[in-house]
Amino acid sequence: MILVKVKDLFYVTSGVRITEKDIYYHQGQSPNLDKKKNSDLFIPCVTAQTSNEGITWYGEKDWLTSIKKSGRSVIIETPCITWSKDGFYAGKMFYRDYPFYPNDHCGVLIPKNEDEVNLIWFLFYYQDLIFSKVTAKDAQGMLYEEQMENIDVNLPDISVQNEYAAIYLKREKIKNKMIKIEKQISNLFQKKILLTGEKFKLHEICFSTVGRTINYKDIYKCQGNKENGVPVYSASTQNKGLMGYIDSKYLDKFEKIGYPGQLTWTTNGFAGRVFLRNSIFLMTEKCGKIVIKPSFKEIINPKWLEIYLNGITGEYATSKSGNGKLEKSQLDQIPVILPEKQIQDEIANEYLKLENAKDLIEKITKELSFKKST
Repeated sequence: MILVKVKDLFYVTSGVRITEKDIYYHQGQSPNLDKKKNSDLFIPCVTAQTSNEGITWYGEKDWLTSIKKSGRSVIIETPCITWSKDGFYAGKMFYRDYPFYPNDHCGVLIPKNEDEVNLIWFLFYYQDLIFSKVTAKDAQGMLYEEQMENIDVNLPDISVQNEYAAIYLKREKIKNKMIKIEKQISNLFQKKILLTGEKFKLHEICFSTVGRTINYKDIYKCQGNKENGVPVYSASTQNKGLMGYIDSKYLDKFEKIGYPGQLTWTTNGFAGRVFLRNSIFLMTEKCGKIVIKPSFKEIINPKWLEIYLNGITGEYATSKSGNGKLEKSQLDQIPVILPEKQIQDEIANEYLKLENAKDLIEKITKELSFKKST
């Protein structure tokens, strides 16, 4: 095993800024295009966001090819790793094995020698180290090229890397199967719900409200941890929307507190994602809470409501410049078909079994990433 810097293994670069005007005139027809099969016409454009693997929109290939940086095309066509240069999830890495266009908030690691480093191994093994190198300015996470390229990493023999990469990929394959099964079960549950139940508008059975502005400075000043802190949730869907923790002794400084058994929904970005919360919490202005009305508490299972809403809220979210929106006024009008409590409980219990299995797989995968190569 040898100690090297990232720049010894990779060409470290990034893309070029694209404006909303550019997006409007050159955007692909569908954000659901296959990133590999449609490369002849459209190229996925990757930003610092982490949802949808950072793919924000698709651009016309001919137009993107014409954009140059230092006289060279910005489109990356060789297998590589990207990372988010700034934002809440600065340092988050993704493996890319298809042509794509990185913008100026997306960093790229292109291997100098493909026989020297296994990209899958590097991504899984060093993700936590990369996160630890993120710095903050005005509470904005940053990890730019000059920081990334000077990070020290240990490089084992390629055979060791390949062995670990194979294990990582096996775990990922299992996780993806679980996600697929979850979607299939969700569809089956939705059909069952739609066949039986009384119809309501969400505002008839629940109260809803949007949070207040909480920035990283607030979290820094009142910082807590998982053991003694109150979680703060945002519009992110990564890590179930967790933005950070506020020390519980500062809780009275904040308004709009959420309580166990209440739900949250994301109002921006991946708008409409609903989570059931099991502890006291706070939410930002881009996250709202849903509270079951007292008269319905005995006939609504909160876990079931989370499952049901996640199957339908996407139909009611709107989009502006690629940024999803689901405001309180839209949420309140979402129809809810309420089946008998027994059916809700059965659905919730089946989902919990599935979620427990997924959590176990993720725990095993995370534990594996901490193991040291020998």
